Amino acid sequence: MNVSRIMNFLDFPFERYPRTWREMSYDFKLMFLYHGSMMLLFVTGQALSLAAELTIAAALLVAGTLLGIRHRRTTPWVWPGVSISRLLGAAATVVLGGLFLSAATPLFPPTNPGNLPWYAAGLGIILFAMLNTLRLVAFAEADYFTPPAIRRSVELPWKKVVRLAYCIFFLAVWLDGVASFYVFGTTFRDGSAVPTPAQTEPLWNHGKVVYVTPRQKRLVDTLQTGMAVGIPSALLLGAILHFIVGIKLIPNAPTLEEWRRRREQGRG
Repeated sequence: MNVSRIMNFLDFPFERYPRTWREMSYDFKLMFLYHGSMMLLFVTGQALSLAAELTIAAALLVAGTLLGIRHRRTTPWVWPGVSISRLLGAAATVVLGGLFLSAATPLFPPTNPGNLPWYAAGLGIILFAMLNTLRLVAFAEADYFTPPAIRRSVELPWKKVVRLAYCIFFLAVWLDGVASFYVFGTTFRDGSAVPTPAQTEPLWNHGKVVYVTPRQKRLVDTLQTGMAVGIPSALLLGAILHFIVGIKLIPNAPTLEEWRRRREQGRG
């Protein structure tokens, strides 16, 4: 792979991101309706059995798929095909999404009817993101009629490299957060209700305390410290890079330079 192809690979993706409900694609709206239904089940607690919730989620997914296919046939949409990068992106979406959901399982098991809708909602988001990466669905309805033109950014190469470095840093912070939740959950779940010769360190969770080994406590503290420092650092750095330095990180948000340019054009 030559330098030019590497730089093209680092280009910021130019896609349509809807700003209103009307601009959203039919598939995106169906995903929102599914997600809202799962959240409604979630807030109702354990009003339904596990089997009933699974049946509702499966029925909504099947209905949404059939409706989406029927709507797609009314558009001139043609699948652009798949590439190695999109396959890798889809696989990464599934893996990272799975890690996120699994991190909650020790203290928030999906086998509990009160918890299952939360996992079903998360799976819906992961599924849509994966299909979007494969270009089987889109965020904007306009993409089914007039596919967005492929264009390359005019960014300087160093901006692309900085964006990649930031994404790696953000991913590291995210993984630390996921590991923190999972390790805390498993450690708390397996802790002792009373101190033992080996389990001497207290670990608190919403007013409840268990006792764990000093080694377990150090690992939990290290991961939580990394998350406590990493998250605000990533957010602050991202805001500086996007709004001040002008390295595009948020599709719908203008950089400071873009905002000034739009303001000047509005005055003109």
